[in-house]
Amino acid sequence: TMSYHAEVSEGDNPGETQRELYKAAGALRIVACIAGGEAGVDTADVMSERLLVRTNGAKGVFANRRDKKVQQELVKAAGL
Repeated sequence: TMSYHAEVSEGDNPGETQRELYKAAGALRIVACIAGGEAGVDTADVMSERLLVRTNGAKGVFANRRDKKVQQELVKAAGL
């Protein structure tokens, strides 16, 4: 089983959430940002970019990776 150092709820804006994450981490270095469920994926993407940890990203080619229309267009463009 995994154990977590802290659980942080999303703030009113990304900056507030980021501050809460650093506050919860204290002296520990943040090395990952993991969504607790589907509803938190977009926030985890934004936070992982802001925290400079490994990320799927909130921008670029992966930004709409869960959008079925985008998936269909990419599959079509790949000739599949």
